[in-house]
Amino acid sequence: MKLYINDKIKKYRKERKWTQEDLAERLSVSVQAVSRWETNATFPDIELLPDIANIFEISVDELLGVNDLLNNDRINELIDEANSYYSTGEIDKVVNTLREAKKEFPSNIKISLNLIMALSSLYDDNREETCNEILELGSKLLDRLSDINDKCSLYQIMAYTHLELGNKKQAKIFAEKLPTIDFASSLVLTSILEGTEKQKLLQINIQELMIKLIIQTSYLAKSGDYSDEEKIAIFEKINSILELVYEKKDYGYGNWLLSRNNLDIARIYADKKDEKNTYLYLSLSAYYSKQFDALPKNLKHSSLLNNMLEFKVEESFGKDYKDSESSILLEELKDKKYDFIRKNNDFIKLIDSLNKLYTGT
Repeated sequence: MKLYINDKIKKYRKERKWTQEDLAERLSVSVQAVSRWETNATFPDIELLPDIANIFEISVDELLGVNDLLNNDRINELIDEANSYYSTGEIDKVVNTLREAKKEFPSNIKISLNLIMALSSLYDDNREETCNEILELGSKLLDRLSDINDKCSLYQIMAYTHLELGNKKQAKIFAEKLPTIDFASSLVLTSILEGTEKQKLLQINIQELMIKLIIQTSYLAKSGDYSDEEKIAIFEKINSILELVYEKKDYGYGNWLLSRNNLDIARIYADKKDEKNTYLYLSLSAYYSKQFDALPKNLKHSSLLNNMLEFKVEESFGKDYKDSESSILLEELKDKKYDFIRKNNDFIKLIDSLNKLYTGT
């Protein structure tokens, strides 16, 4: 049977932010002895095991990793059970299952991280309480993570949670811990890979960067100091970006982006009581909503910049994505800002067509 004691000593020492010298002093052994343990060169004397376990406030069995294999199976089983509820959109059941798992394995990093991720998606009447739970769990986990992807996920969640609570200063601290886009592995790998593997990754990167560019451009239009005309011009650039990348109109996820983008333009015109342009951009939003709702589960792209890629609805929106863009647009059109065109025949027809698509009649 494999003994985990060397890894455990290193793990628990680092969790407490002790140096090897600190641990050696507490155990009255040499620093070299601790170093040899942690590099798997030697094992501690059996007489030292109770002292080491007591210092780390764990049992000798836990120090030796006696139950690790059994525990790992049980932990994975609990996490799989929790994750199964994502497919039905029951985030509350994901959270409750992981909370129960945490009671069984209170110090397990994997369970804690999965719970934090689930809580970040739980929006209910107790959202502020949920945010505080995220921050409490996250603060205890920060120094225990060794995987860089896990760390980045936690930093991101902590940043957005602080922002949600209005703690912009704290949000900024966590945001600045994240690496810049220049350090993304997918960008570095394009210099290393070759052939079709390289070509496909380049296309994936172009698509991902395009989406990020569009999102940032949209943020700029909404938060920058621009006139309405300038905002509209910026939103129009988003339409142009999508038309440039998808010259064969095989938008896939881009239909969703085009629907939302044209709706943003329509809102500006609605505030200006511009009947003609409000209807024009609402009709464009409706068109792309319908296109998105009619997408097959898998769409093979054919445009030059993404002809090795597929758009998969489940990967982008979840296995059991139930909302339709048409229904979301219908809710938007109930807003009083559109009352000034509500009796317009074209507007009435637009709503009727969305209703028919949504209800299937």
